Amino acid sequence: MPSSKIDAMMFTVLIGMVSAGCIAEDGSVQDEYAMRAEEEVEAVEEAAQALDTCTTTGGGTWGNIITLCRTSNNSLYVKKRDGGAFTSSGTMKLKTWLGTIDTRPVYVGQKEVWFGPPGPGWYSALYESNAPGTAYTGEIQVQ
Repeated sequence: MPSSKIDAMMFTVLIGMVSAGCIAEDGSVQDEYAMRAEEEVEAVEEAAQALDTCTTTGGGTWGNIITLCRTSNNSLYVKKRDGGAFTSSGTMKLKTWLGTIDTRPVYVGQKEVWFGPPGPGWYSALYESNAPGTAYTGEIQVQ
């Protein structure tokens, strides 16, 4: 039950939206304009990633399956080459010639592992899976 005038107004708006068919009872959006906007956001994100610079070499237990990418603001992320999600959990390590400088968990179903801008240098990534197995990338430069 609403506890304030604002809550009461929001409750009334939500009931109206459910009644009009804009929002399903499970909370999902039914409005075609909202669905189009979501598709456009996804298209922009995909286009931005297409501009990222990614490594082409690598290897490991399963071959060359991951790539390390640099964004326009020098953030780094690792993704699977096939665009799919990781199928086993593990650890992703960001490495330099000095050794590991950052470690992030990898979860089943995750598509990307992000690292912030690390500063100038050459970087590579190492995925240590709980499957067990490993995969590594070639190097990428951050200026």
